[in-house]
Amino acid sequence: MYQSTIKKINSLILILKSSLKHPLNKDSKIKTIIKIISFFLKKRLNSKKEIIISWVENSKFIYTHKDRQLKWNVYHGLADFAEMMFLLHVLRSKNLFIDVGANIGIYTILASKVVGSKSICFEPHPITHKRLIKNINLNSIEHLVKNVTKGMGSNISQKKFSNFLDDRGPLNKISTNSKNKDDITIEITTLDNEINTDNEYLVKIDVEGYEYHVLNGGKKTLQDNKLIGIIIETNLMSEKYGHSIKKISDFFKYYGLIPINYNPIKREIKIIKNLEFSKNTIFIKDFDKIELLVKQAKKFKINTAFNKYL
Repeated sequence: MYQSTIKKINSLILILKSSLKHPLNKDSKIKTIIKIISFFLKKRLNSKKEIIISWVENSKFIYTHKDRQLKWNVYHGLADFAEMMFLLHVLRSKNLFIDVGANIGIYTILASKVVGSKSICFEPHPITHKRLIKNINLNSIEHLVKNVTKGMGSNISQKKFSNFLDDRGPLNKISTNSKNKDDITIEITTLDNEINTDNEYLVKIDVEGYEYHVLNGGKKTLQDNKLIGIIIETNLMSEKYGHSIKKISDFFKYYGLIPINYNPIKREIKIIKNLEFSKNTIFIKDFDKIELLVKQAKKFKINTAFNKYL
């Protein structure tokens, strides 16, 4: 009991430190502390219940104890600040959003509820997919979202997939252990097989290290001039599948995609000269076009960041 209490206090301290430094919170420190402590207590009092969070503009998402990564959309305002604001500032309602590894649909909510674009989201785990549908229904965007219970890879096939049903659910991925009896079998499709549109589109890929295989199944997609850009997870998990960050970077370079950093507050984009380990990276086709899009984009109200507009 004592160790558990100490662990929770240390967790709260770490959350406070990171949140107070965040660009959306750093000028509202007292409010941030109150927000964090309030939510910290609320989610413990409602540990087995769903909590509806009012998020960006009139969008919402469902928080449960099984989706603990979502807490950063409360504590920080936006869990992936640069990447999520990049989506909001670049995507238009006439565009299409492709969400690969959609999980419970957070990026899809931003694209279809906030921006108003159509989305196609891919989430292979059946339980996670049900939670994805609940968030789609909560936001009344069923008419804009096509959800597909398939994974993505380099070819059309079947693969073994991990089957975490607890709070590790967001980390479900293509299995590297053929002897794991708890794994499930999922259908695999490819970007090139699924993307057939006359509209410009933005892609997000978050597949827990399997990113290179997804890209390898999307060579035509990467060449397509209608591709606006790709938001992709670029961390060391890719090495478990035999591919380094450099290999992924070189793959993008071959198809003329440029890695950038995005500053949502100044609406500035800067080219990354040497891509290294990071949580996510944004790759774009046309620097001048993206620069114009972000400058012209409207401001969006972030409810979880004291109603700030960016």
